[in-house]
Amino acid sequence: EKAAVAAQEKERKEKEKKGAAKTLPKAQGKKFAEWVQSELRKLTGSDDDTLGEFLMSLHSAEEVKEYVMDYLGPQGKDFCDQFVIRKNMDDFEVVGSKKKEG
Repeated sequence: EKAAVAAQEKERKEKEKKGAAKTLPKAQGKKFAEWVQSELRKLTGSDDDTLGEFLMSLHSAEEVKEYVMDYLGPQGKDFCDQFVIRKNMDDFEVVGSKKKEG
């Protein structure tokens, strides 16, 4: 029985990992993504969207900070702070708007 419970818990965690990316309404998500890519272009001088897409898929502010510092160094600190604030604001607005509708 313990093995079955452990297997179910492991399966649940795997599903959470796969589907846990926070999705925003298209308008908010697109606006946020455009801001992210624009800021990264300023910092890196590159049109490569890979880093921005990766950062948007992360779930915790600590992960975002770790990767931004690894890839951009100290020059990315302001971007990182704004990224976390904006992503949290978007998530908050999504939750808030759902409550108002219901």
